[in-house]
Amino acid sequence: MKKSTFKFLAISLFFLFGNAAIAQDVVTITPEYATAFDEITLTLNTKLSCPDSSLFAVDSVMMHSGVNLDGSAWSNVVEFDGVGADGQRPILTSNGDSTWSITFTPVAFYGIEEGSVVTEINCVFNGGSWDNEGKAHGEDGACVDFAIPLSLVGIGEGHTAVTFSMYPNPVENKLTIGNLQDVQVIEIFSITGKRVIMLDNITTSKVIVNTSELGSGIYFVTTHGNDVQTSKFMKN
Repeated sequence: MKKSTFKFLAISLFFLFGNAAIAQDVVTITPEYATAFDEITLTLNTKLSCPDSSLFAVDSVMMHSGVNLDGSAWSNVVEFDGVGADGQRPILTSNGDSTWSITFTPVAFYGIEEGSVVTEINCVFNGGSWDNEGKAHGEDGACVDFAIPLSLVGIGEGHTAVTFSMYPNPVENKLTIGNLQDVQVIEIFSITGKRVIMLDNITTSKVIVNTSELGSGIYFVTTHGNDVQTSKFMKN
């Protein structure tokens, strides 16, 4: 199996409230399919973070973050009151509403060395102290750390085009993944970065995945073969 030097996924966070399937973005990333080498902008909606509205109407928002480095979460931490490896402070800028943004380049900000394998950005936000904290909404209703993946890329590689297919999307109980070219392993991750399904020893060009036990929301499919590819689907 070929291992990409830098492994990231693109993510937008969606949650369901009551009986209405309302997609609500807590953290968005621009550009959507950025790599570790791209300048990215993370935007937090303080009205939607967990606990509810804990950061709404604060005077400032800071990011406390790190990366999952070679399988270890929260590595290369940049403290909310510290500076990144490139000298940038983790201060978000108000957009004049309930949203705040920060722009940075992950490789430079976290001081990621060549040859490392990074799977996600781990982060939480606060109002300049831990008195007001903003996190993601976990599947059990608890507040959890954000796990924000980006697009897959290796050092010296370009963007990895997705060649496999998925349908239907949105899905109910069965997801078909087709056009698998030399794929041996398929992993499915939740929006918080938790692996919820893994299929290995794949020998066919098409598999059908039972998604009936998955909760509603966005999930990410990563295939491992001659390269690593990632795409996303919605579970109703």
